[in-house]
Amino acid sequence: MNGDIYGGDIDAGVPHGDGTMAYGSGDRYEGRLADGVPYGAGSYVWANGQALRGTWVRGKAEGAAVLLFANGDRYQGELAPGSPAGPGRIEYKSGDVYVGTFRSGVADGEGSIRGATAGATRGTGKPDSSTDEEPSPGRMAIVGKGRSTTTGRPTAR
Repeated sequence: MNGDIYGGDIDAGVPHGDGTMAYGSGDRYEGRLADGVPYGAGSYVWANGQALRGTWVRGKAEGAAVLLFANGDRYQGELAPGSPAGPGRIEYKSGDVYVGTFRSGVADGEGSIRGATAGATRGTGKPDSSTDEEPSPGRMAIVGKGRSTTTGRPTAR
């Protein structure tokens, strides 16, 4: 037995419809399920406190969503199978805010970043390549008028 506990609608012995799944891992899902996996509107809370509210397709979050990270960061925008993709906004616990385009969970494209104590900078977000080292996940540079103007952490990974 895997330790999962389900309460809700069942079809042919499988969770199907509205319900709540408490996973043996400590994670919890509440919403619609199809064939035993999240499908439709629902909320998922991981054991570490991270939470996602949005639409699910075959067990993966897709479309408009709100993602609250365990560290206090908050993402609101589009997801493509579980990862920020398309237009979105991420607010960091520090007060910094990035609004722009994401690809595979990382800022990539037009956007702006506003620091908690500084003004806004507009430009193009790309993974940080300011060093020869492999950038850490999520580091990026906002490039405006041909120069790197700030470095931030727009990512949902």
